[in-house]
Amino acid sequence: MIDDQVEPLAERSKGRWQLLLLIILFLAPIVLAWWSVGSYKVDGPAELLNRGTLLDPTIDARALISKVPLSNNTLAVGQWLVLYTAPTCGSECLDRIGKLVDIRGTLGHDGTRTELGFLTASPAPDAVSRAVHTVVDEKARDWLVAALRSQTDFAGAGYVLVDWRGQIPLFYAAQTSPGDIQKDLKRLLRASRIR
Repeated sequence: MIDDQVEPLAERSKGRWQLLLLIILFLAPIVLAWWSVGSYKVDGPAELLNRGTLLDPTIDARALISKVPLSNNTLAVGQWLVLYTAPTCGSECLDRIGKLVDIRGTLGHDGTRTELGFLTASPAPDAVSRAVHTVVDEKARDWLVAALRSQTDFAGAGYVLVDWRGQIPLFYAAQTSPGDIQKDLKRLLRASRIR
């Protein structure tokens, strides 16, 4: 009779240990993740991968984008617009527009998901109008300049990246290296690729 009572007690004890082990196995990753996130501290500003100025909050430029004569009248999902803006277009402007065209050429297949634009307050040379989508609109440019100056050290000319939702997340000064713009654009195109 004693043997009959010992055996079920041992099985119950074994079952409790198995249940406890199962609970620990499920809770351990959650506790470890919570601890690792809570214990990570950054000394000073975190280093970002982008080379442009990250705009926070992003600038809502849907009204501006509607003025750009895009290929399909809009940006498709996963498509980006690199917009250069300057008050007029002299030799520096022509050089910068030429570099934008070169950047798109180096993107390979993803270059088809990139539109190029130029926003100015005065008429642009024909060479610019043939190379990129050109918008001559003083009020639109004044609006963009004011929006950029509220978050950056905008000095009259520069580049912005615009996503398909009409948001401007990044700004580049006019003297920014084309390689820096290309690296950020490659990363954004890879991240927004629709599969």
